[in-house]
Amino acid sequence: MKELALKISGVPINPPSNLVRLTTEQNLLEKLIRFGIELMFIGAIILTLIFIVLAGIQWITSGGNKEGIQKARQRLIYSIIGLIIVFFAFFMINIVGGLFGADLLNTVPDVPHPGI
Repeated sequence: MKELALKISGVPINPPSNLVRLTTEQNLLEKLIRFGIELMFIGAIILTLIFIVLAGIQWITSGGNKEGIQKARQRLIYSIIGLIIVFFAFFMINIVGGLFGADLLNTVPDVPHPGI
């Protein structure tokens, strides 16, 4: 069985023959958007890790000062909240992209389908 077939009441349903293929410019734009999104996610994760380390250093060097510990705790909480927001944005982009048929975060190369 080379292809999947859809039948309704025993009558086969043929796929549309006038599908539009992406041109090279559209494919390049898609790759640029995907690269930009991935770059922003990686940058946000790296910044979050830096802020978490800085909060830990600030906490250690506060020397028991309650105001210093409170500032370090706030920095740590805000860093974690920022990371949660970044992951939430990642999932939202996947959901919205899936609804519109744009797979912006999938880096698997396109494989040509036989017969198209």
